[in-house]
Amino acid sequence: MKPPPVPPPRRGAFAPAGLAALLLLAALGGGCAIGDRGRLRQVLGQTRAEESTTTEATTLIDLAGSRRLSDGWELRASDRSIRRATTSRALGQETRSVTLSHQPSVDLNRNGSLFDINLSADRRSSSLSGGGFDNTLIRDNVFGRLVYHPTNLPQISLQSEQTRSKDDRGLDSIETRSIYRLEHNVEGFSYYGEILRQGLEDHQLRQTQDRRDLLAGLNADWASEDNTVTASIGLLHSQYDITERGNRGGLDRIPLAAGLYAIDDTPTLGTLPVNAQLVDGNLAAGAGVPIGGVASGGGIDRNIGFDQGPVPVAVDEIRLYTDVALSAAEARQFQWSVYSSNDNLSWKLERFSAPFRYDAGRQRFEIDVAGLASRYLKVVNTAHAPAAPAVEVSEIQAYGRQGGLGNGSKERQDRADLSFALRPSDSWSMILDGSVGRTERRDQGRLTRDENALRVNLNTTWRPLYWLAASAQAGHEDYDDPVFVSRLLDTRTGSLSFLPNERLSFDVSLSRREEDRDQRPYARNDALTGRASANFAHDILASLQATRAHQQEFLADRRSDRDSLLASVHAPVREDLEVLLEEQIDLLQIREVGVGVTDTDSQMTGAEFVYRPSELLTVVADLEYWSQALTNTGLTQRYRLDWLPFAGGQLLVQLDVRHETGGVLLGPTETTFAQVRWTLRKTTYLDLTTIWTSRAGSAGTTERVRSVSLTLSADF
Repeated sequence: MKPPPVPPPRRGAFAPAGLAALLLLAALGGGCAIGDRGRLRQVLGQTRAEESTTTEATTLIDLAGSRRLSDGWELRASDRSIRRATTSRALGQETRSVTLSHQPSVDLNRNGSLFDINLSADRRSSSLSGGGFDNTLIRDNVFGRLVYHPTNLPQISLQSEQTRSKDDRGLDSIETRSIYRLEHNVEGFSYYGEILRQGLEDHQLRQTQDRRDLLAGLNADWASEDNTVTASIGLLHSQYDITERGNRGGLDRIPLAAGLYAIDDTPTLGTLPVNAQLVDGNLAAGAGVPIGGVASGGGIDRNIGFDQGPVPVAVDEIRLYTDVALSAAEARQFQWSVYSSNDNLSWKLERFSAPFRYDAGRQRFEIDVAGLASRYLKVVNTAHAPAAPAVEVSEIQAYGRQGGLGNGSKERQDRADLSFALRPSDSWSMILDGSVGRTERRDQGRLTRDENALRVNLNTTWRPLYWLAASAQAGHEDYDDPVFVSRLLDTRTGSLSFLPNERLSFDVSLSRREEDRDQRPYARNDALTGRASANFAHDILASLQATRAHQQEFLADRRSDRDSLLASVHAPVREDLEVLLEEQIDLLQIREVGVGVTDTDSQMTGAEFVYRPSELLTVVADLEYWSQALTNTGLTQRYRLDWLPFAGGQLLVQLDVRHETGGVLLGPTETTFAQVRWTLRKTTYLDLTTIWTSRAGSAGTTERVRSVSLTLSADF
């Protein structure tokens, strides 16, 4: 992160404090050149930028009602309104935004002897203003379902749904979904058939999607005094078409095999892991690639790329979509460099600071890559907007002038699923399932996938005694694809469980996983896992007399229990646990106390203490110590209070405090949750909720978030 610029000192205005600091450095034997002074100011600038604060105020109102009409009809209506005001302070700048959301809905239902009818309609509108960005999104949904269920005859159901989305940035899409299903169930036998049709008309992307699925299935089961047998078979035929029209500037979209992403400050060497969300077609949801301001986890060295597959074509433009829009000033602060690779390991710098433009209406960077034809391409941001709001990349797309390849994608899939289950006795069961299938895909006229798949899996469990159980699993998957990649996967797992009583359990499991790609070894994993767990609980409900003698006798017994519990706890947490238990045991007039200690895998130790002096007050304290490696340990403390000030329960006060320390990536985190619920009537209540969160990062940064919400829930 680059620190904010510091203005140069005025001539002839050397402050006494600066002179004193200069004399002190000279006395220590160090000179103070201009470069040193610049570094000092940079350090101070970073220190001031370490803390960021976000404050949220939320108001939520829920209203719902229902009424029974004649002839079995029922009408339901609901309305939810949300207003969220957010104020963020980072790097000396303040950003304010307001989000308004409104969600009315109506449902009409009828359940009859022959027909069931369900009709519904709802609208979701949300508007965001502030921070240099204004937008209103409206989503309308209409749903209908009709079920015909005569006695001793097949049941027929028809379902249709349509969703229209539109906003101020040019989004305009219509999604449709229709299901036609026939099914029949008789004793020991059932069958079904289904037609599924899904469509999308996206006017912003000038794209049409159409998916058609045909499914059929058969199930049968037989039972005798000695065993039970169940068998099923399912068939699937699917077709998926994407058609694109009139892309800008004569560019055609290039199909991508996978999205890639990593944070790496050495972009010329390193393998990028796959990020499927970057190419899933969802432009609105972030893909876990933060590029926004420092306060939201953004930064530089974001390596964002893709894999074209074994037959790459020339790419002229890379488009990065963002989940929220950037202002023109924020977008100009970014800088993108382009790299290419043939093996996803060694990368070549093709263009440093490549020219780009940011389309705020479509929320995307358009980066010029000048006709690169490598299998792997990536862009790396060497500069970003430190004060920008939380922004993530949601999608990566590649475009090129392909000249006659055409637009669109077509995919066809055929698959058969088989399952067979056998239970010879109450102590032994076995399940065998598998599938065979074929998938073919063509993108813009060229074959990009030609896969034949075979999958077989066997599971068996055996429990000869109530305190002993064993299980085994074996799986084989074979995906033969000469166009893209062929994979062979074998897995084997065995486990043994010993349960001497309800409080103790011991488990041991051994697993092996072998994967080959293109007939070459790719991964080999062997794992041996052991687990031991114990749960010792003492639940005491004592009808003690209100005398000091009985109280002292009771507390002495509790201290004895405490000493035995502490003896089984790991040393790193024993001191904190001892202090916690001592504070709780010292409370007088204890009527109900619960204490529990668990130890799992010698990696986690926890204790819980419950104090309930009356039916109106409950106090719970949890302490948990965990260890994932010798250098990665942590301690979690949680304290909860539930209080009913009045016996009638009209008012409920809840307080929950959680403090976590330890871990390699994150520092201490503290969360306080407070809520007051006022019950106006049986189904109507008002909630006032406040949440404070303080989180420390690995680089010394601190983030504080405060939110307040007011919720009214009513059912008339």
